[in-house]
Amino acid sequence: MKNYFKKLGLFHWLLNRPYSKFSRFFIGLLFFIICIIIFFDFRLGNLFFIRVLINNDLKSESRRLIWCLKKSYLPISLKTDIMFDFCSGLNLNELNKIKNVLKRLKNSKKDIFYEIDLLKILAYECDFLIENKDNISISKLSKKFTSQYLKVKNYLEKMPAKKILKPHNKLSKKNIGIDSLKAKKVLLDLACLFELNKIKWFVLAGTFLGFIREKSFLRHDLDIDIGLMSEDVSLAQIKEVLRKSPLFEISKIEYQKYFLSANNFLNKPTFARIIHKNGITLDIFWHFLEGNKIYHGTSSILWKNTPFELNEYEVYGLKVKGPKNANLYLKETYGNWRKEKLNYNFHRDMISLTGTNNFLGLEYLLRRKLYCGKYNQEELTKIEKLLI
Repeated sequence: MKNYFKKLGLFHWLLNRPYSKFSRFFIGLLFFIICIIIFFDFRLGNLFFIRVLINNDLKSESRRLIWCLKKSYLPISLKTDIMFDFCSGLNLNELNKIKNVLKRLKNSKKDIFYEIDLLKILAYECDFLIENKDNISISKLSKKFTSQYLKVKNYLEKMPAKKILKPHNKLSKKNIGIDSLKAKKVLLDLACLFELNKIKWFVLAGTFLGFIREKSFLRHDLDIDIGLMSEDVSLAQIKEVLRKSPLFEISKIEYQKYFLSANNFLNKPTFARIIHKNGITLDIFWHFLEGNKIYHGTSSILWKNTPFELNEYEVYGLKVKGPKNANLYLKETYGNWRKEKLNYNFHRDMISLTGTNNFLGLEYLLRRKLYCGKYNQEELTKIEKLLI
């Protein structure tokens, strides 16, 4: 994988950088043509064309197209994240178009990979119907989900460990991800913007690890991780602040349904991806306190840590905040964080990671078992008691 992350960093930048609507039209048209040629599917092509043209998230649509291509009948070998959430951001109608891609494989490739992909789509459909409070449809669909879930779970419990796929992200001293000069500029612009609007923020995850261990950004990191406390700032405030800024633009927002019981859940914004005009992305995570844990995440995954106070750190001549007890936070998240891991994959290796208390979380935990060999029966049982 020589120079893999250097190439990946360039690819990441090309997909994240802002494009004019004129450029997005032709990129969307290219995606449309690929779908017509490979899948003979006008509706799928139209899905990609519209999403590329209207949305500002070319990276997600490119990864989704690669996922579709890997599911095609053609002997195509393309590198992509095997844990990629190919349903993220889609509505019910768009999910149905993706489901049609799977249906074409039903007779010839009906295996565990087909079954778990179908489970993910059912999980998202449940997520939508629950929000719309369609009780009759919810009851029917939840039964389908339960049946599919138990089918996949039973398959995985019987699967020999040697058949579990293992993601590999080997690093070398020559590998380069994020452009540190551009990233420093983004961090400075963010600090100025948030200070002007009195928004409290802090760095976390890989960004914080780099600042503490390397006194810089991690050379293989591809974005900047930012945290907000939910009681301090709302999504509406962030959207308003960014709307007025010529430097940043929101490309993606995720909401999370956090079930307290089968019929009671909280629906809250937990994640937003923003893009600086120079192409560097920032992932913003809202943090919530629950009992003796603080958690953040996306629609399907959670990171849980011991609650922390913030402390000021100086990196690149800029003062930023991060968890005060750096050792505890990083140990809970990465284990032996002082030593760089040359084959690190956060789905497999991040200690604080688990699934959310919803249908998407159940599917994620099974997918993590299949692709990463990680299985947490305690977490599965807890969510099953709420939903199954």
